[in-house]
Amino acid sequence: FGDVLEHFEPEAGRNILGGIKRLVAEGGSLLVSTPAKFAPQHAVYGNEWERHRSLWTEQDLAQLGFHVERTGKPEYECGECLFAQWQK
Repeated sequence: FGDVLEHFEPEAGRNILGGIKRLVAEGGSLLVSTPAKFAPQHAVYGNEWERHRSLWTEQDLAQLGFHVERTGKPEYECGECLFAQWQK
């Protein structure tokens, strides 16, 4: 679930993750990546789904059962990202 979560309001994001978790096979994993810092982004070419609506923290994802790692470099344009793994 790469660079998608930040495009949803927090409650909707939690609901989506819960739904995806139910689809993961026993012993499987759900991988999530999301920006570590909020980067404003509006509708791109009129597509409202491109708008950034939330920031997810290590704590947010850990509370949902994910193991979280921060990676990247703050000085780069894209900055740091969170990579999270949930295993069934």
